[in-house]
Amino acid sequence: MLYGISFDDFIQGGVTVDQYLTESVLRKSLETYGVYVELATEPTHLEEGLEGVAVVLTKTAGDGSTQTETLQAAYVIGADGAKGE
Repeated sequence: MLYGISFDDFIQGGVTVDQYLTESVLRKSLETYGVYVELATEPTHLEEGLEGVAVVLTKTAGDGSTQTETLQAAYVIGADGAKGE
C-alpha cells in the first residue's frame, strides 16, 4: 500500500500517479542516502577520465544570474524530464 493505493491496482493498470507525487517520493528516498536533487542546474560540460567524469554544472538563480561548479563523479545519469531537450 502506497499513499492509500494498493499495489494490486498498479499491476492491473488502473492507477496513474501524478508527477509531483512521484518526485516527492523519489526525493525523500534519495535523501535517506544523503542525495539531494538540485533544480535549475544544467550540466554544461562532461569530460571522461581515468578517475570518472568531470562535470561542469551551471546553476541559475531566481534573478537569472548563473554560477558554475565543477565536480568529479563516478558516473553521470541524464534525467531531464518530459520537457528535456
